[in-house]
Amino acid sequence: MTRLTSHLTLDPNASIDLHMHTNYSDGKWPAQQLIDYLVAEGYDLVSVTDHDRVDMVASIQDLAAEKNLPVLSGVEMSTEWNGNMGHVLC
Repeated sequence: MTRLTSHLTLDPNASIDLHMHTNYSDGKWPAQQLIDYLVAEGYDLVSVTDHDRVDMVASIQDLAAEKNLPVLSGVEMSTEWNGNMGHVLC
């Protein structure tokens, strides 16, 4: 797998979004469609953080690497504290 984030340097005005979902969790788009959109819109770095799933991270990174889009590994984990449901972005 190509790691596009290993030695990444970004411009201060880079287009970044570190909280995105695919239809593997509660997003509306399949991974390829999301990647195509992000590339077309000129994003410089993203993190796809599907809920409670890490099994698709590598394949999403591979799809994005084909289009030279760096994708950080991420996940949004469900949690509970004092009886209240919450999410932790990791």
